[in-house]
Amino acid sequence: MCRQPVADQLTAINTAPYPDSAFDLNVRQQAFGTCLQHALLHWQELCCSNDFNSFAAKASIRCLSLPQLILHKKEVMGALLNGIRSGKCYSLEALFHCLVAIAKDLGASFVTYFPLSVEAITCCLEGTMELDANHVESAFRCLATLCTLLWRSGKVTMLHILECTRHIRNHPKQHVRKLAAQAVAPAVRSSTNEIILASVRN
Repeated sequence: MCRQPVADQLTAINTAPYPDSAFDLNVRQQAFGTCLQHALLHWQELCCSNDFNSFAAKASIRCLSLPQLILHKKEVMGALLNGIRSGKCYSLEALFHCLVAIAKDLGASFVTYFPLSVEAITCCLEGTMELDANHVESAFRCLATLCTLLWRSGKVTMLHILECTRHIRNHPKQHVRKLAAQAVAPAVRSSTNEIILASVRN
């Protein structure tokens, strides 16, 4: 069976934000856990890579409740972003899901970590051609979801989102620029500011 050319794989990538239902918690989970805890439990059954297991060991005892996660958010985010920066492909999809999960937990306060999150995503994409298209897709769906979550919070301006994503949207690699623009687009389309729309087109 012939392997699909990398260019064709990248063309087929879906950059839409993850649906809310992918991270929704049931009533018991809302009362006694966090989105991050739920994501860790889910991926511990599917991902056996050392990078993910290392992050899970550090994070699992620090996200049993939202107050606990907020108290330890700096440590958890540091470990998570380091794992993403390493770019180990077998860990990336799980780590990207965990990044979205903690963004849902922290809400608008996640904006503090948004620039570093975008930087980590960009860093792991530097070797895009070595990554499976599924991992590249996970990266941009993660980016799209983070932008959408922050915009929906009502406490983060679109200009701030655009500023934080400027580097990846101006990436030297054309396919990265294209996918980044597509990832930011859902949040931008929800804005009625034509000046902002024009800045994205440029």
